[in-house]
Amino acid sequence: MNPSAARSRTSTGARGLRPTALIGAASARLRRPRSRYLPPSGLSIPLVTILDRNGHLIADEQRSLVRYAIQQGAGADILFAAGTTGEWNRIDNATRQAVAQIVVEECSKRDRGA
Repeated sequence: MNPSAARSRTSTGARGLRPTALIGAASARLRRPRSRYLPPSGLSIPLVTILDRNGHLIADEQRSLVRYAIQQGAGADILFAAGTTGEWNRIDNATRQAVAQIVVEECSKRDRGA
């Protein structure tokens, strides 16, 4: 192998840039303005999924739980539902979708003032 070829391969980085160029690119990336992440404000509540002994969703009780959690706008601002309290692997996709539908319906009722 040509010694100058070996030297040129070892003196450049992964992108074919010299180390000083890599440092310059990294510092330029750090100087870019970043968007500021602001977490959502308000109360966040994980909801259990209300199931009977056979693992089937009890829709009326699930609706009641959601209504209690949002409390006509005075309660939770963010709801986590459909398996967030450890039952994810015990419910099927149809049940998850049913829970999500119940949460959306109950929250939209609150937003409409119903």
